[in-house]
Amino acid sequence: MPRLHATLTRIKPKLKDRAKPAAGMRLPNRRGLTVNSMLTIFRRIATYSERPPAAIFTTDRFYRKPKPETGPKLSDRHDGNHSGVRFMTEQTALASPNHAVNMPAHVDHAHLVVMDLPMVADWYQKIMGLSVLERSPSGLTLGVGGRPLLTLSTDGKAARASRRAPGLFHNAFLVPDRKELSRWLAHAAHGGVQLTGASDHLVSEAIYLDDPEGNGIEVYRDRSREDWNYQPDGTVEMATLPLDLQRLYDEAPKDEAWSGLSEGTAMGHIHLQVSDIPQADAFFRDVLGLDLMARYPGASFFASGKYHHHVAANVWNSRGAARREPAMSGLADYTIRFAEPGRLQQAVDRLETMEIATTRQGGVVSLVDPWGIGLNLSA
Repeated sequence: MPRLHATLTRIKPKLKDRAKPAAGMRLPNRRGLTVNSMLTIFRRIATYSERPPAAIFTTDRFYRKPKPETGPKLSDRHDGNHSGVRFMTEQTALASPNHAVNMPAHVDHAHLVVMDLPMVADWYQKIMGLSVLERSPSGLTLGVGGRPLLTLSTDGKAARASRRAPGLFHNAFLVPDRKELSRWLAHAAHGGVQLTGASDHLVSEAIYLDDPEGNGIEVYRDRSREDWNYQPDGTVEMATLPLDLQRLYDEAPKDEAWSGLSEGTAMGHIHLQVSDIPQADAFFRDVLGLDLMARYPGASFFASGKYHHHVAANVWNSRGAARREPAMSGLADYTIRFAEPGRLQQAVDRLETMEIATTRQGGVVSLVDPWGIGLNLSA
């Protein structure tokens, strides 16, 4: 989702609640906002190549208040254990039929090529709370609860990608509930982590940051599907509203030591930089069979199962950019997993019709998309 301008929010934990930043966890002062020793969070305007027409962002559709959530909140339930139990279990989150990963197709995994593998891998473990699941001579795979989410590898021949190159806008890590989002925010604040934005998107609440090499990251939680507002044409209402970070921070449990992301965390979606939106519509909707769920100026959002989006594509930094070079840092490839082999075969058939070359290894079909980004399809 795009990150628009909002005023700064000050987070002021009580002295007894402050955690001393761990050694080596303060990041260099790069672009975006810094959570410093006073735990001040700034949210900045995300710049992109085309300013949306004012009328689009002054209608009720884009600026109405989120509806209050209905029904009992799992995060409010208590089992009598005061020793740091997480009330919404990972089994509850991932077992939900409306969860992002339980749709007919979902994003399963992403692979980044990085310049400094030890440093970036350490950052994803300390800051994002991922665990090492597998190591190889060229890299490692990280995840949560045994679920692979991100592979990092390095290549001595890789050139650093420019900000205009097609590739990753952000990987989006979906946590089970608002409580888990607040836990991560408190951990980030106490660790001196830089953020680049925070937004209420009506369907979700999201916090944005970059890894040390500039790869975008979103950490978010979904609102209940019952609270989403679908349009007559089947699209879903989304917006970019300010997120009250102070309130979210204040909700973080004070008696729980940070132990990493909840085991209910998944790769909820991926947001890409492409060079042409009509081309993206044709590829993700017409070839891969995803539904167009929303449009923003310069961006389209695609999903299956009426989820808000599994894949987004924008041209805010990359309009008209040349195809991505093979030896380039950043997003090397990502995986879309289909729930049924028949849907995978339909996508493969359409790829063949479009004369897009593919290779098959076991049950995985691999290709390079129109912008030079690797894509793996499986079922």
